Amino acid sequence: MRNNILVLSLALLALTVFLPDGIAQDKKSSGKRIFDWEKAGDAEGWAGIQFEGAKKEFPFIRTVAQSDMNANTGKGSLEVSIESDISKYEAAGRAEKSFFGKPEDWSAFKKLTAKFYLTPGSPELEMQLAIQTGDNWQWKDGKAVDGKAGAWNEVSLDLSGVKNLDKVVSIYFIVRSKKAGFNEKVYLDNVELHESL
Repeated sequence: MRNNILVLSLALLALTVFLPDGIAQDKKSSGKRIFDWEKAGDAEGWAGIQFEGAKKEFPFIRTVAQSDMNANTGKGSLEVSIESDISKYEAAGRAEKSFFGKPEDWSAFKKLTAKFYLTPGSPELEMQLAIQTGDNWQWKDGKAVDGKAGAWNEVSLDLSGVKNLDKVVSIYFIVRSKKAGFNEKVYLDNVELHESL
């Protein structure tokens, strides 16, 4: 009997250790995952800034692509490549996903979160989430977060009180630089909606 219990315990331990990260994350996550970039080569509609007029304000994101280099869970994430030769703190880059033509209804949710990874030795970078809603594309951004190099970090946006959440037209991942003259890659993963704060 004791041998059977020991064998069962070892089997359960093995399952815990060797289960894929994505399965473990599903158990821990309290939100509805809307982007995770698990399909090779699929950026899930995300791109660098699309409007020429906004490129002056958000100039330094060069490319956006699905990657298997780093992942918070599973195997994939969104790789955001940055090139900065600008010394002003206000300098920023923006990756975006437009829902134009088919707006999203997020009225049942109170918070938006995402995980981001800075490589070891990364310069000081600040991250922020933002959305636009309604026919007038009302802008709402969240609190900026200082990223820790060599680690996964979380950034969030409080959706409570945001108008026209039944018509979300765009979502943005914003990167700001506190230093200048560098090339860097930031990885975005597990964008989720939550029903509570």
